[in-house]
Amino acid sequence: MSSRRTVIVIVAVVIAALAGVATYSYLSTVQDRANKHAKLVKVFVVKKIDASANTVTLDANSTEVIDGALTVVIGTQYQSYNIVSNNSAWYIF
Repeated sequence: MSSRRTVIVIVAVVIAALAGVATYSYLSTVQDRANKHAKLVKVFVVKKIDASANTVTLDANSTEVIDGALTVVIGTQYQSYNIVSNNSAWYIF
């Protein structure tokens, strides 16, 4: 390979490395800004694992609701719900 081609390849590799570092730095900054006001929350997973006719009833405290309902019933084996609270209501997702 000629020395000119070698220099071109080296310059291309250096430019690619710098572009990679700049992209990583930019994406890290975007992620930091996106997570700045994020809050950690607890997620509860409730799953019925037995095959019996018994049901699992999710009942929020007092007048709190779960997706607008006072209770949610799980009646089928392996059915599950992921629920999270915003401190005033519960949501299924």
